[in-house]
Formats: sequence, C-alpha cells, structure tokens
Amino acid sequence: MSDGDSARAVFLARWRELHAAAGAPSPTAMARAIGGAVPVNTLSGWFHADDDVVVVPRDERGFETVLRYLYGRSGRVPAGRALDGRTLSSWQQLRRDARKRAVTPGPVEPEDDPVRSLVPTSRPVVTSALRRDVAALLGRDDALERILRLADRDSPSRIVTVDGMAGVGKTALATRAAHRLAPAFPDGRYFVELHAHTPGHSAVDPDDVLARLLIGMGMDPGSIPESLPGRRDLWRDRSSDKRILLVLDDARDVHQIEPLLPTGGGCFTLVTSRRRLVALDGATPLPLSLLEPEPAAELFAAMANRERRADADAAAVRRIVALCGYLPLAIVLLAGRVAHHPAWSIAELAEEFAAFDNGRLDELDVGDRAVRIAFTMSYDRLPARRQQLFRWLGLHPGSELDVAAASALWDCAPGQARRELEALYADHLLEATVRGRYRSHDLLREYARTLCATESAEVIDRALSGLLGYFESRSAAASRLLTRLHQPTTTSVEPAQRAESGPEFDDERAALAWMRLERANLLACLDLAASKYPRRVAMLAASLASLVERDGPWGEAVRLHRLAVETARRLRDRSAEADALDSLGVVYRFTGRYPESADAHRAALAIYRELGHRHGEANALNNFGATRWFSDDQDYAEAAELHGRALTIYRETGHRCGEASALNSLAIVHRAGGRHAQAAELHEAALAIYAELGDRRGMAGVLQGLGIVARLTGDHGEASRLHEEALRYYRLLGDRYGEATALNNRGVAIRLTGDSTAALELHTQSRSLYRDVGVRLGEAYALLQLGMAYAALGDHRAANGHLEQASELYRDLAHPEGRADAANGLGVVARSVGNYRAARDLHEQALRICRDLGYRHAEAEALAELGSVHVATAEYADAAARFDESLRIFTELGDAFGHATVSNKLGALFTAIGVHEQAAAHYAEALELGHRTGGRLEEARALEGLARSRFALGDRARAVDDLRAAVEIYRRAGVPEAASAATFLASITGDAE
Repeated sequence: MSDGDSARAVFLARWRELHAAAGAPSPTAMARAIGGAVPVNTLSGWFHADDDVVVVPRDERGFETVLRYLYGRSGRVPAGRALDGRTLSSWQQLRRDARKRAVTPGPVEPEDDPVRSLVPTSRPVVTSALRRDVAALLGRDDALERILRLADRDSPSRIVTVDGMAGVGKTALATRAAHRLAPAFPDGRYFVELHAHTPGHSAVDPDDVLARLLIGMGMDPGSIPESLPGRRDLWRDRSSDKRILLVLDDARDVHQIEPLLPTGGGCFTLVTSRRRLVALDGATPLPLSLLEPEPAAELFAAMANRERRADADAAAVRRIVALCGYLPLAIVLLAGRVAHHPAWSIAELAEEFAAFDNGRLDELDVGDRAVRIAFTMSYDRLPARRQQLFRWLGLHPGSELDVAAASALWDCAPGQARRELEALYADHLLEATVRGRYRSHDLLREYARTLCATESAEVIDRALSGLLGYFESRSAAASRLLTRLHQPTTTSVEPAQRAESGPEFDDERAALAWMRLERANLLACLDLAASKYPRRVAMLAASLASLVERDGPWGEAVRLHRLAVETARRLRDRSAEADALDSLGVVYRFTGRYPESADAHRAALAIYRELGHRHGEANALNNFGATRWFSDDQDYAEAAELHGRALTIYRETGHRCGEASALNSLAIVHRAGGRHAQAAELHEAALAIYAELGDRRGMAGVLQGLGIVARLTGDHGEASRLHEEALRYYRLLGDRYGEATALNNRGVAIRLTGDSTAALELHTQSRSLYRDVGVRLGEAYALLQLGMAYAALGDHRAANGHLEQASELYRDLAHPEGRADAANGLGVVARSVGNYRAARDLHEQALRICRDLGYRHAEAEALAELGSVHVATAEYADAAARFDESLRIFTELGDAFGHATVSNKLGALFTAIGVHEQAAAHYAEALELGHRTGGRLEEARALEGLARSRFALGDRARAVDDLRAAVEIYRRAGVPEAASAATFLASITGDAE
C-alpha cells in the first residue's frame, strides 16, 4: 500500500467514526443544519458508503464547518465551547495527506477546472445490489406469484406496494421476489433500505437515495444536481431506456418514494411499507396478512431445525404459532431460540409460552429484532393524541370494536374516533374486519396494554367506565326489544343512560343483529365487570341472556344468570337477585333441569312478594307453571292454577304482553289434557293481544300452538300452514330456537300428510339448529320425529337408531312425555320387523306413563299400536278391546285423524278373521276421515284395505280401481307399502304395475 493510500485509509476511518458518533446524520440533514454552507450533493460524495467512491473534501472552509457540526452533535465538545485549534489543525493535515494519495480507483474532489467540470468522470457501475435471499418463505406462494405476474413486461402495472403490520414478512417477500425477478432486469437490481422504522436510523431522504442510485449507475458525484427535482429528473432520464428492478424497503410515505420511482416502461418497482400507500397513483396494492396455521407451523419447524414427528409435537407447534398470532417475526424469533437449544421440548415450550398471558413480548425479545422494538418504531411515529387512543384500545377486553365503542372509550365525538381509527388502520396498527369495525393483533393489544402501565388508575377507570357504560346501555336498549316479559328491576336503564347509548333500535331484528355482532364483546365486558365493576353485572348479564336464550348455547345462559345471582347477592340487591333467579329458572327448564328450575322460580317468587313487585310475581308464577308441565312429577292442575294466578295479576296491572303469555300457557295445559276446543280458544285470545301489540315473536309462538291443535284434531293441511306462517316470523326475527321448533312441527304435519321425505329434511334442519342453540329437549323431539319419518319410509335401522337416541335424551332430561312418545315409536319399529314381544312391552310402557301423566293423545296412540300387535299375534279379542279404548279417546279429543288410523286398524282386524263386510265398512270410514283430514297415507291404507275386502267379496273391478289409487299415493310418498300393493294389483290384473 502506498503512503497516499495509507493516509486516505486513516482519514476515512476517523471520518466515518466521527460521523457515526454524531448519529450518522444524512447529507440532507447536515446541509440544513449548517445553513447550506456545503451543498447536499457535495456532502453525499464526502459521506458515500463505498470507500472507493467517497470524495476526500477539497473545500477547507466547508470541511471545517462540517467538522465543527459533527463534533458538537457527538458531544465531544461541551455545549457553548468551540473546537480547539489544535484539533482543527490535526484534521486539516489528515485531509491534505489523504488528498495527496497516488492515483487509485477512488476519486478525489477535482480542483476548479471549467473544462473538466463539464466532462463526467467514468465510475464503476453497480448493477446488482440485492440483499441476501431469505432462508425460508412459507405461506406466501399466492402473493409471490402475483408479484411475478405484475412484473411481467406486458403488465400495465409497474409499481407494487406490499403493505402490512410490523413483522408480517414484507421484506422477506420482497427479497424473494427480487431474486426471482433478477434475470429479467439486466440493467440494474437495487435494494434500497428507506429506514422508516429501523432502530437507530432516521428515515432516509430521497435526495440521498437518488445520489446513491446515480453514483451506482456510474455518474461522478460532482455531476449530480444539488436539488431534489434535479436529481429526480436525472434519475428518470438515465433509467428511461433500461430494465431496472428497484426495491424500496420500509417506506415512510408517498412523499419519500415518489421522487425515486423510475418512469421507464422496462422498469419495475416493489415497495414495502407499514402504511397503506393509498395516495400512490398507479400502484397495485398487495396487503400482506398473517400466515395461515399450517404454513406458520411449517415455518416454525424449519427455523427451529425440528421435524414434527410426533402428534404431540405437531399439536404443540400449532399451539405455539397460534400464541404468536401467526406473525412471522414472532414465529422466527421464538423458533430461533429453539434452534439454539436442542434439548428444549416443544411441548414444554408451548406450555410455558401459553402461561405468559401478558408477557409474551418479553419472550420474543432477541436484540434489535425484538417484536416489541418493531411495534415501538411504529408507535413512536404517531401523534401524541393518536398514541393515547392506541394505548387505550389495549384496555378493551374484546377483540374488536366499532366507532361508537371507540368514541365511548376515548370520550370523543364519533367523527374524530372514525378518523383516528382509520389512521391507525392505515398504519397497520389496526385491521378492519368490516366497514366501520376494527380489531388489533393479539401481540399488538398486549403491547398497547403494557404501554398503559404509565397511565394513572383514574385515567384507566374513566376510559373503561365509558366503554362499559356504552355496552351496558346499548345492550339494554336491544334487550328491551328482545325480551317478551320485561322484569321490574331497580337496575333498569334510566332515560339519560338510554340517550347516551345512541338512538333506539328500529325494530327487534335490528336489535338482534347488533347483539349478535357484539356478542363476544359483551361477554368480555361482563367478565371485566364481574372482576372490577360488579354493579354493572346484572344489566349486562340480563341483556346478554336475552340473546343467548335465542341463539344458545343455553349452558352459557345458565352461567350468565348464575353470575348475576351471585353478584346481586354480594351487593345485597334483592330486586336484581329475583330477576336473575327467575331468568335462571327459565333456562334451567330449557336445559331439562326441572328441579333446579322449580327451586329458582320459588326463590324468585318469595323475593318479589317480599318486595311487593307484582309484575315480577306474575312472571315468576307464569314461568313456574311452565316448569310444572315438564317436570318428572308433572302436575297440569297445579300448572293451570299457577298460570291463572299470573293471568289475574297481569290483568290487574294492565300488562297486556304478560296477559297474552299467560293465556298461551293456559292453552298449552288444556291441549295436553286433550281439551282442544278450549286450547284453541285461549290461543286465539293470546294471538289477538299479540297482534294488537305488534309482537311478532309472541304471534309466532301462538301460531305454533294453534298448529299443534290443528294437527291433534286431524287437520294436517291447516297445521302445516300455521307452522309455515310461524316459521316466516321466526326467520324474519332471526329467532333460531323458534325457527327450529317451527321446522320440527311442520315436519310432523307434512309426514302425516304422506310426504315423509320432505319431513326428513325439515327434521334434520331442526335438529341442527337445536344443537347449535344447545336445546337438548328440542334435539330430542327432532330425533323422535326423524325416527318416525324413517319408520314411515321403511328404513327400520335408521328409525330405531334415532328413536333410541331420543329415548336416551328424554331419560337424561327426566321428560316422561318424551319417553312415552319414544317408546311408542320404538314399538312400531319392533312390530314392523316381527319382534312382537318387544313391541308389546314398549307400547305397554308408554301406556303406563301416559296414564300416570294424563297424556291422553299418546295414550290413545299406545292403545291403537297395542291392538295392532295383538292382531299380528292372533289375539283378536284383546285387539278389539284395545281398539275400542283408543277410538273412544280419539273421539273425546275430537281427533279425526286418530279416528282414521284406528278405523284402518279395525279393518285389518276384521280382514284377519275373515269378516270382509265389516272390514270394508271400517276401511270406508277411514277413507272418508283420511281424505277430510289430509292424511294421505291413511287414505292409501284405507283404499288398499277396501280393495282387498272387495276382491274377497267378488268385486274385482272396484278392487282394481281402489288398488291403483292406493299404489299411486304410496309411490308419491315413497313408502314401502307401494311394493306389496303393486304386487297384489299385478296378481289380480295379470299386469305388472
């Protein structure tokens, strides 16, 4: 090395060390600081990153000005003190020695030469400056392929912006894409780090980037214009006829990158940024989301140098990446620690990482690559007021929120909240789920919560009180529309609170839509209230329960009401305790816990009477009455008495909605006792009140009751119509429980008209809804009806399976009526496959239960089916006695359809003993009743029996006509009787039908 080279190396080493000590200010920043004493382009040459390109200063005075600035900024000269002459002289000597170096590939700044300054000096040309390719890029195939397609020469888009939150893998994707694209851009592949969010760096000025790019293209630093527009235009000119790939990584904003964009048709620019660069015209945005679970797990395994051999390890990895929020940076950092600890167990790591509920960011701290640092660089660039909103969003216990909730939390106008939320969204500190709703990544929320540690307790309490107050009042407004019997509590929302919650909901459907949308937030707020704000629990729990009772799971409703009971007792709020107990009793009934339901209603009733709350007393009486229908010791007389007392109080207090509910409940009691005319009259009275009030949910419930009465009296067409009308109401209201019940009831009516295939579909839908809502009693009823539909279609195995499931559920729920119905159904299947002993036992079991309960309709069915078993075993006298008992009950109940089924069975009895004239008479009666009630299958059975009787009596022609009509009905219904009837028809006509 020559002396000149040595002197240059010494100067550059000390020059760079001083620049770094001063914080590595950019040439533009230095030019501004020294008032333009040295031009920006000159400074760019003095501080170029390449030792062979850097220019040793020629301007003695300018050099001294910069030297003083760097010494002052580095702190090496105390404030207010000048740089001493001895230091200045030493530096000037270093500079002069460096400029006397022998001629080398690196330049020195030219002396004044008007001719030389016009002739650009040739410089080394840099054509490839890409960073090293990433080791692993998983889960980004679609995004990568899209970039490659957009970079194609024929694509109209020449700029792609990859935006996403900190740590999502934007730079990794851009790096991989650049390496894949490199061969197509022979004139230059440049990767420029703009440092918008790099710790220890200021965002790079576009002036400096342009200087580096132009020097890289071979231009002499002295020929580069000083102004930004001049550099921009020169860059565009030099790149206009070239194929250049430019990657601009970590861009701050559009202003930083706009001057850097080449305009040549052969160039392609790939930008990464944490901001959504919506103002960049002509760019194609490519938002980068979090990884999907499987690629995230693959990334962890790859970076940890572990193979997911065991199922336990695979499950542990899935859990780890989920706890990382599927954020690539978090996954890579944690996996890197594992890679350096081969003795670590993946399963143990998953357990430990999960235990850090609010300390996961500490586990993701690996020097400058810590997730916390990445988040901090984004946070620090926010205005102070926006920083506060970001912090306070971490206080929200839910996972997402809308503008109204944010304005309540932050105590600001909705318009301001909307603008600030959108700004955070633009910075990828929030994600938009739907228009007007936002959520934060789990790790970002944890980061925001850690920042709140600096807030005072009073500030946090004020913010949370505003948020909880909003959800409490808004949910109460919704619940007022969803709850049929409003409770008379002291916790009712006052008018002022109602105003704070915003406008009332337009209708029940709008209220239900809001409650469903905010369900997770309301549950999270309730848990927060239970731990810190107990006086808010009762209202939040009651409001939430009005939703959960519709949508399920009802086990969750039990938890909510029990929490409300416990909190009310802790606060000694007797009124709130009674409300919660009565609501708890209702949900216990829905879930089949009848003794607990009765206890809850009794306790609520005692408190209401103690407080003198007559409205609450009526509610508890009415609800207690409903529990008495279902409990194992069913007592319809007591139920009627309870409903009657409730009705009296409702009428005395002028509560019309309660009056309608009590009338409807009394109708159900009469219906269960077989008093169908009285039941219909009470249902009609309830329907009139609900219609007057415009209560569509109440109307739907009464229509269901009227439909059941119509079915029980044999009018299946009317029953189907009424259930369909109820179904429309429930769907309009979004009431899933009501929808499930209407589907099931309509399926029963349709099956009895002969369309068992359609009934199967309705019962299947109903069962699915019941399971979603968590209504086990409803699911049991759906299983029962599925079994009956399969039995009608001749699929005995499926029928038996569904009926067994129903029976088991009814047994678990201690529901004797259901057990009787299931036993009757199982008996029908047993007889169909020839197991007469089992059939007799099952029907006798059903008969005993029905007589104990006074369940007359099912009693008549059990008697009729026992009669058929006796016919099959040739016990004809016993059969006749059973049929006579059954027919008497059906006649008393006014059930013409039940009468038709028994008439058909009597026809079969007399056919079996060879008395064809009497058999024909019974079949003729069944035919008329079946036709009148819409019971198409009973009509077909009557036609077939009549044909067989007529054939036996010698009337072949009429027998053929009757058989053909029967076969047609059977085939349309898809039932197995079609085959035997067609065979008999063929045998008497000689033709295959």
